[in-house]
Amino acid sequence: MAVKHKIFAGFIIVLALVGIFAFLKISAITNLQVGLSEVTLDQVSWQDMHLTFKIVIHNPNIVSVTIDRFHARIFANEIRIATIELLQPSKIMPGESLTKEFSIVISYFDVGEAIINAIRERKIEWKIEGEYFFRLFGITMPYTFEMTQ
Repeated sequence: MAVKHKIFAGFIIVLALVGIFAFLKISAITNLQVGLSEVTLDQVSWQDMHLTFKIVIHNPNIVSVTIDRFHARIFANEIRIATIELLQPSKIMPGESLTKEFSIVISYFDVGEAIINAIRERKIEWKIEGEYFFRLFGITMPYTFEMTQ
């Protein structure tokens, strides 16, 4: 009878440790900080402009986080100007950041309203919204985010 109690107690301890691990990983994912660190105008023509965006994903947690995929939409003054993706898994160690560059070509025809608003208001409000995906116990789960600056 004592062996059954020891096995049961060991099983409960393993379940508790798995629960704590899952809680730490889910908490870490929800604490990631996504930001736009730089926008560079690379080239301008009569039809379009070439921009480079640097996106930073910071992990302020005490555990590492692996992002399986990352999808985001970039807005300038509430006008969607680009969709970006990161399709390769990326591991972010505790207290570190992942910086990725995305180069895009924007047609003036597609974003004329955003340019007119930026000139009129003399400012650009950037917004990134999207989702990143992470794996926990073999299951891929999404987490949505939104950042404005």
